[in-house]
Amino acid sequence: MDSSDALREVHSYVLDLLGTSNQHNPYSLDRIIQQRMGQLGLQAPGAYLKVLREQSDERDRCISAVTIKETYFFREQSYITLVTDQIIPRLLSKKPTVNILSAGCSIGAEAYSIAIGIHERYGLQGLKRCRILGIDVDRQALTTARSGIYTHYALRTLSNTRMQKYFIRRTDRSFELIPEIRRAVSFQQVNLFDQQEMGKLDPADVLFYRNVSIYFDMDRRIQTFTNLAHQLSKWGVLITGASETLAHDIGVLSLTSEGGLFFFMQHPGESLSVPVEISQEPIVIPPPVRAESAEKPLESVLRKALGGDYEGAWRQLQKTHVSVELELNSKILHAGILYNLKRFDEAQLLCDQMTKAEPMRMEAYLIRAMILRLQNDNYAALAELKKVMYIEPKCWVAVYYSGELYRQLLEKPMAQMHFRRVIVMLEQKVRNDRLLVFPINRISSDQVIRLCRHALDKL
Repeated sequence: MDSSDALREVHSYVLDLLGTSNQHNPYSLDRIIQQRMGQLGLQAPGAYLKVLREQSDERDRCISAVTIKETYFFREQSYITLVTDQIIPRLLSKKPTVNILSAGCSIGAEAYSIAIGIHERYGLQGLKRCRILGIDVDRQALTTARSGIYTHYALRTLSNTRMQKYFIRRTDRSFELIPEIRRAVSFQQVNLFDQQEMGKLDPADVLFYRNVSIYFDMDRRIQTFTNLAHQLSKWGVLITGASETLAHDIGVLSLTSEGGLFFFMQHPGESLSVPVEISQEPIVIPPPVRAESAEKPLESVLRKALGGDYEGAWRQLQKTHVSVELELNSKILHAGILYNLKRFDEAQLLCDQMTKAEPMRMEAYLIRAMILRLQNDNYAALAELKKVMYIEPKCWVAVYYSGELYRQLLEKPMAQMHFRRVIVMLEQKVRNDRLLVFPINRISSDQVIRLCRHALDKL
């Protein structure tokens, strides 16, 4: 094996540990590996790979060098306020203690922010009724978290009142959390991809999983989100980052909203127990219907959107000039991307234009149904989905979300019928979702079939 092959094998090993494509990491993995090899006095990548496999301390150092630790206190504060003011009181009315999990906690800023928010709202006695745990794969980050010592940069969004109440100045550049807050939070090294490690944790009533999955490839996102969903208690809520919410709306948990903020819950009365494995089936975008040369600009936008880069797809589509015959396809992509960016009013306007121009194209009705679903108008969403299935009976996405809506409405026979129909369609390789960019369209057929079978087991 030459050195370049050996280096690629080191890449693969490290990224497999992290479950990331490293595409969002601003640091060069090559440079980090070379630096670690230099520190150990190694010349050959193969020798370094042997050290990684055999020495847990070096694995920890390498993981710490690769992972991004950009975080700060009270990031997306509105979600912490939602938890402290609305969700925790409801949970405490059902049980004596609330378990809160910060997954991918890095240096602990999020976990401590939650503790501060609870203390501000309910005092020390209220804080004692909440168990807060932060987990991360990075041992060095956890060491920082346990110390409770931070630079001003991590505290940059805090008010002077919070700074004075909850931190003790150590030097001009460092501040230490007061003991009452530090004692309220514990930390543990856990790999989110390790189902056995995750299974040892107590069920979470509130689970924060924010700004972590953006570093994972799609299969890892599905696996990790499913693992975390298993950790939820019966009444638990799972909160993702604001920009990540729709990317996880794949039917594993129910997406709901309160005060304009989205979060996930289990389906009422159910316990989640579906193992989702990483599928090896590639997701293939079907070939264009029209001439390849004419479709290329939209295909490029579509691929970017299916990769989860909705902002990039939006910007590219703004610059893309298409022929008159492709104008409707362009609008379909526009509306789907706007939906994923949560610009629902703009998406709705485009859908209205499309249904007037071509009332027998199903995509606009489907996008409109998805918007209504997120607005908790389930019956109106079902009415739109029925239009889709009338126009295009083979639209498995419409059938799938009809099943989800019927399940939420406790109409079990209808839900069962729709989930069984999706399984048959996908087993027969019926997948005509070329212009659709919902999160479910980015998932392999095998994964969708597993989700449907899980739903049927629970109905």
